[in-house]
This record gives sequence, C-alpha cells and structure tokens, in this order.
Amino acid sequence: MREGQARGPLAPTYSGPYRVLEERGKALKLQMGEKVDWVAVERTKRHCGVAPVDPAVPPTRGRPKKEPAEDSG
Repeated sequence: MREGQARGPLAPTYSGPYRVLEERGKALKLQMGEKVDWVAVERTKRHCGVAPVDPAVPPTRGRPKKEPAEDSG
C-alpha cells in the first residue's frame, strides 16, 4: 500500500504486503496485522511473489513511549 505522508528520499514508498479480504468497486478491504481497513485500489500495488505471504504489521505511528527510569540507589 502506498504511504501518503511525506517521507525522506530513501524511505520506502510502499508498505506491506497485506491480505485482501474483500473487493468492492474501487476499494479493497485489507488485513493489516490485527487491523482491518478499506483502502482505495489506486493506493495499492500487486504482490508479485510466488509463495503465500503472511500479512505485514503496519509500523507504529507517533513518538515512541518513554522507558521508565531505573533507580540507581
């Protein structure tokens, strides 16, 4: 699936592969890890591999959570 946000010049344009659960006109219902979402066909690219693929888990969004500070005393 093509990512919409601004990325660096060396960042990948597409993420995935994801499993297609349903197709309606110009929309696909994709399984992205544990999440299921509808995506426009224009944002997708066909997987050209020969082996079946497990759905990829999309990257987490936002700032990473802080680790709790350890007491040194």
